[in-house]
Parts: sequence; structure tokens; C-alpha cells
Amino acid sequence: MPKHELKKLYDSLLAASVHAVLKAAGFSRRGYTWSRPAPDDMYQVFYIDNWKYNSPAQISFRLHLGYFLDDWARKYYYDRPRKPEEVSSILRLFVNDLEGGRNNWFHLMRYSDVEKLTGTLRTVITELVLPEFEAVSDVRALTEKLKQNYNIYNGVFHSPVHLSVPYLLSRQGDPRSARKFLRYGLAADPDRKDALFKSAARLGLDTTDLTPAWPPPLLVMKAWLGRARTKLRKLRYKFHARPKRRLLHDEFHALVIDTMDKRLTPLGFGRGKKDFTYSKQVENIQQIVTITVLGGFPASGDREFSFRIEPAIFDAEFFQHYWPESKSPEEIWSHHCFLALHNSRPDDFLTAETNHAAFLKDLNDYLDREVIALFMKLTSRAAVAAYVSKKKTVHHGNTEHLGLPLYLAIAGNMAAARKAFVETARTCNAEQRAMLRRHASLFDLNVKI
Repeated sequence: MPKHELKKLYDSLLAASVHAVLKAAGFSRRGYTWSRPAPDDMYQVFYIDNWKYNSPAQISFRLHLGYFLDDWARKYYYDRPRKPEEVSSILRLFVNDLEGGRNNWFHLMRYSDVEKLTGTLRTVITELVLPEFEAVSDVRALTEKLKQNYNIYNGVFHSPVHLSVPYLLSRQGDPRSARKFLRYGLAADPDRKDALFKSAARLGLDTTDLTPAWPPPLLVMKAWLGRARTKLRKLRYKFHARPKRRLLHDEFHALVIDTMDKRLTPLGFGRGKKDFTYSKQVENIQQIVTITVLGGFPASGDREFSFRIEPAIFDAEFFQHYWPESKSPEEIWSHHCFLALHNSRPDDFLTAETNHAAFLKDLNDYLDREVIALFMKLTSRAAVAAYVSKKKTVHHGNTEHLGLPLYLAIAGNMAAARKAFVETARTCNAEQRAMLRRHASLFDLNVKI
């Protein structure tokens, strides 16, 4: 897909889903922020946070909500924002913070079903976001929400709750209750007493003769029940998501593993028994394709199944010289390899909005263009060494640039190895230079490092 095509598709997706629903509800748009005025100089804010590692092949984003007060932003933050924004709101929420909330991350891929994703976003806005805004329609309702969920032990909400609740109470003409909640905050975090007092003074709160005080048992019990309710909801959602995630796991096998088996097995590749690793011995090197199932970003429940495909070259002699204290691995992964093409394909996400036919076409095109065509060229040490020497930005497994001189020597290109040892040593620290000297001594290369 061309560089700007996915971005245009993303903009049209937001226009047809998020913007269409929020505009009808009275929100105005500025970039990826939508806001609507509410009573008492409050603004309800909706914001789309784009992942910083987005690429021309993948756009990931999540949904934020906020309640913006101009006077709070002016007093609490040193740089007052010109327009309502979620990051400066007195209360900030994710979609999965809401009752009945779902996973927070959405993905638009080259092979996504845009119509399904549009419908999903419209449903989330209509059934979760707008009811939340209707329930908290003014400052008094916002204050009650924060008081009922006040938790001095564990911040459930993404806001400085020790200050926001006292500020809202003081703003409504209840300084006595404001001081009471300030004392709770001081008791919860006595080490930050000076910072709390400084911020409270900036907000115009009375801190004279303020002593720490633990909240009454009833408030503690409410906070405990609130935490328990949140944990039970997440646990219920986890078990509810397990069968759906199993379906995505079955989709992963049917789409990815079966396709890789059909394409690579006829070429002589064998699949590992324990892991999704394909390997083929060619002369004195092994051609490797690893499929890593990702369990980190994002924590996705039933919404997605993420994985990464990486072609690599493993050389047993290089491994023994570079890591002499390590045994040869039973299952070879890309981090064991001298050459590992980590960035040859972005991470993949199988979601409910994945178009299977488009995904299979994209995967087969990638195998033809990036994997099979590459392995047809890299059939010997000399070919690998020549390829890496030309591709200065290629990833060398866990060795980074330090393994290149050693590999050139193993491949028999001593002139290039001497030059690489000298050039690499210029950017190394003392420990790395010592390792380079050891590598050079293995082949009697008389170089100054």
C-alpha cells in the first residue's frame, strides 16, 4: 500500500464513525480532539491518541475521554491551553475505564475490513462514550463521580484526585469538605507534602494548619468495594474473552501457519516441534523464518491476536565464536542469528475486523517478495557477508554492528574484515574493543583496535 494511502483511509474512517456520531451530538472537532460545552464552564472532551510507532502499513489508536475546566487548567497547569484538551482535563478516562468498557486499542491494517471497523467505532461511541457524557453533564455530577470513586490507595482515574476533589468542592462553596479531602490526600502521601501544598496554593485552596487524617471507614469501604467491583468486572471480561481469543488463535493457525506450511515446506523448510520456527540447511548456514506471538502491546483480550514474522540467517560457527560460553540452541530464534531482518514486515494483528482474503494476499506477496526471493540469494556465507556489507542499516540479531567484522573473517574475506574491525572499533567502548580484539586474534588478523 502506498505511503499516504492508509492515512487517507484512516481519516475517512474517523469521519464516517467518530466524527459523524459526535457531530450529531453537538461536538466540534479540532484535529483528533472533539469537545462540547456543558454547564458551569465545563467541556466534555473526546480524544483519539495515535500510537507513536504507527507506520504506512499500520495505524493503531485508542480512545480517551476528559472533563475540561478552564479555571482548573489555568491554575493547575503553568501553560494554559488555548482550546479544551483531554491532557489538561481535571478527569481523564480510557474507554476501558467505563462500566462495560472494552479493550482500548484499535488497529487499521492493510488488510482491515473498514466497514466492520467503522461499525465497531460507532457502537463504542454510541453505547459507551455518549452515555458516560450524559451521566456526567455538569460539575456537580463530576464532583459526585470523583467522590464516589475516591481511592487514596490506588488511583483508578487518570487525574490528581487528591487535589481535584478538594478543588471542585471549594469551587461549589464547600471549603470545609475541601479541607477534609485535602487531609485525606496528605495522609495517603505524606512524602509529597510540600508538592501537595504548593499545588493546593496555586489552586487557591486553604492549607493553613492542615494535618493528615485518614478517611472514615465508610469511605474506605466504598473505595474497597469500588476496587473489588472493578477487578471483578475485569476478571469476568477476561473469562468471557477467553473463548473468543481461542477463536482468534484458531484463525491464526488457519491463516498464518497453514499458509507458511504450504509455501515453505515444498522448498525444503521444516517446522520446529515446539515453536513456530521454519529452518532449512544450505551449505554451512541455516535459513530461518520465526513467527513470534506477541503478548505485550497491546493487552488485547478477545479483540486481537498479534504476531511478528522475521526471516533470519543462523551460522553455527559464528554463534560459537561470538558467544563461546553458550551452547548451541535447540530451538533457533532470530536473536541467535547473525542476520535478522526485524523490520522487513510490521507486526500483524488479527482482529474481528480483519479481511481474511486481503490478509492472505498480503502475506503471500510478502513471502514471495521478501522471504523466498531473499533466501534464493543468500545461499552461502559469502553471499550473506556481501549482502550485509552493502546493507549498512540491516539488523545483525543481538550483535548489532559488532558481529560484522567477525562474520566477514569467518566468510574468508580477510581484507574486508580488517577494514571492518578498524571502523567498528572507532565507535566502541573499552569492553567492546576487547571483544573485537579477541575476535581478530581468532584469525590472526594484525589490526590495531
